[in-house]
Amino acid sequence: MTVPYGVYIGKDIEVVSAGQFVIVYRRYPDNQKLEALLFNRELECVGICRTMPGGIKQIVLDLLDKDISSVVKQQDDTLTIIFEDKSESTIVWSDIENDLLNGKIKRFSLRDNSTVVHYADGSERRFPASEGADFKYALLANDFANDGEMKDLLGKQMLTIDVDGNKALQIMFNDNVSYAAEMHESFTMEDLMPPCPLPGEAGVGKCLQLWSVGYTEMTSEDRFDGLQVNTGKHMYIFQITQDLVYCRAARYMTCDKGVVFDQNFRQQIYLQSSDTSMIEDNRKAMDELNYDESLFNPDVCAWNNNSVYWSVSSVSDTLIKLHGCSGATYEWWKPR
Repeated sequence: MTVPYGVYIGKDIEVVSAGQFVIVYRRYPDNQKLEALLFNRELECVGICRTMPGGIKQIVLDLLDKDISSVVKQQDDTLTIIFEDKSESTIVWSDIENDLLNGKIKRFSLRDNSTVVHYADGSERRFPASEGADFKYALLANDFANDGEMKDLLGKQMLTIDVDGNKALQIMFNDNVSYAAEMHESFTMEDLMPPCPLPGEAGVGKCLQLWSVGYTEMTSEDRFDGLQVNTGKHMYIFQITQDLVYCRAARYMTCDKGVVFDQNFRQQIYLQSSDTSMIEDNRKAMDELNYDESLFNPDVCAWNNNSVYWSVSSVSDTLIKLHGCSGATYEWWKPR
């Protein structure tokens, strides 16, 4: 059955249906594997990325290159790190817990695929990334695959989907794993091409949202390599190229100061790093994303737990520039 356009969310699964494709993000019952799948409207597999835990965790990326102000141990034994830029991250890291609580650690950085702990006395301690990360992926359009098992799945129907009055999905995979997902957003393709006002007319925050909403079939060298779907509440990507694997589901919010971006599913291989994660209960992605406007800073990419703050650095009638992470500038152009 054709999946109506929209976003569907369950505890261990998320589905977005738009244009010619359906993207499915799922967690296996053993909690050991994550999978992102791209299907055509007939639910034939166009692309797949399957990962095992490992690599540089997103929680580590959240800590990098920021001076630590203080550390608080919570009742559940997690540590809340408060940085000088007022952002916060909550971690569990028993190897360095005492040093953090005693104020001995100044900051974290990344070097040669290892996390470097910088101490106030000038010493360092290195933690190599886990060797357990295992990425298997394939994409039909560019005949690109790193695993024979994944390549064999291309072009095949891997699941059936029953639609309950357009409001819920019952999903059964060929491996006998089933999922339920509730409709969270409903839209038409026209909704993904909204009128795009000028910042002076509607405000910067509204433009950031409306300018980002859309449906894009991505190509490189005239070859299809993935899909990007941005709705009014969520951002989705499924992309596999020679240099990058990036499959992601995220909530976002906009305001006049910038964009708050919060990923609930992520698989990425880029350069020498890789990471793969999914939040414990994916139904949290149905909640409105709360944020703290005081964390926006045009000179800093701020993190607060899993949320990243991209702050507005400049505005024109056709382009809004955001201060991104690692010194990057993100350009949000007004669609024509």
